[in-house]
Amino acid sequence: MLNRITLPLLTIITLASAVLRFYDINAIPPGLHYDIAANAILVEDIAFKGFRPVFISAYTGKEVLFFYSAAAIFKMIGSSIFALKFTAAIWGIITIPITFFAIRQVLKHHRHSHFIAITVATFVAFSFTHLVWSRFGLRAITQPAIQALAIGLLFRALRHNKSRDFLLSGLLLGLTFHTYLAARVLPLALLISCLPIAISYFNKSIRKQWRLPLRGDLVQFVLGLLIVIMPLILHFYQHPQEFLTRINQVGPIAGETDLITKGIIGALGMLFVSGEPYDRFNIPDKTLFDPITASLFLLGLLITIWKLSISRKSKSTSNPINTAAMLLLVVWLPVFLLPTALAVHEVFPSNVRAFGLFPFIFVFPAIGLL
Repeated sequence: MLNRITLPLLTIITLASAVLRFYDINAIPPGLHYDIAANAILVEDIAFKGFRPVFISAYTGKEVLFFYSAAAIFKMIGSSIFALKFTAAIWGIITIPITFFAIRQVLKHHRHSHFIAITVATFVAFSFTHLVWSRFGLRAITQPAIQALAIGLLFRALRHNKSRDFLLSGLLLGLTFHTYLAARVLPLALLISCLPIAISYFNKSIRKQWRLPLRGDLVQFVLGLLIVIMPLILHFYQHPQEFLTRINQVGPIAGETDLITKGIIGALGMLFVSGEPYDRFNIPDKTLFDPITASLFLLGLLITIWKLSISRKSKSTSNPINTAAMLLLVVWLPVFLLPTALAVHEVFPSNVRAFGLFPFIFVFPAIGLL
């Protein structure tokens, strides 16, 4: 029954998200932030003046995916702040169906995967933080969509051993590095979560039992990744100082242990104690979760950790891909809190630096609802 209503329900949720993201977009939020003004200049250069950056060195450094997509919109409807915000809104809207796809693929083994996926998509559609960033003309809005699509394709590839999906997931993973600075921690989450698969790969019987990927599939994945990320690697090789420009500005220096501790506490607290204080991008101190969603989040997190522990105890009978999926969800939280936890010389906690949490952070409250 749920499968038959999924598509209409997802369509309604996506349309509702579009209404929220487009309604009076020129007036809300009010005013013009200096980052948006700078972005408009850069996009115009790309759209009309032949500027073709791999990485934008100006303004402390910017990844380029959002700018190229905005340039396409500029060419269609002209240069304006509205066109910049329109681009962000489109990215915010397409994140909703991408979220459903990604969660379905990651949790394909879960008997309630349809319910969890549609619930997570709903949480993202009506999330205050995601809504706010969908109405600004800033590049971070691209990160959740590209990350989620890369992860969804990777798990579909792992479950079905499709070479095409391995290649596509590699391409999308590479594209993630062109979204926003905080996306650089994604490989850490993937490396940790794929450990059960890597360990099982060396056991021939387990490898055959669960049809783990072949070496050729992994080559396809790495090839896709390198195709997209190599221009960025070459850029940073030629301009090594640009790789750490922003990190050096906001990150801790030697001896600032107290600040790092405060950053970690603040990052954890932004979930349900005290959120970002900057009123440009948040209602000051508003947390990512309200009390009810926070309770569901904690319940879902505990359930997932419990299931993961059971899976680890029965290695011989547990599908390592399912174990990797649960581990990914658990490690996603601390890994994607790192960018805001370590940005101790800027506003912290910061919603934009923790934006990589979306959409997977909402899996736990969805599981808590079951």
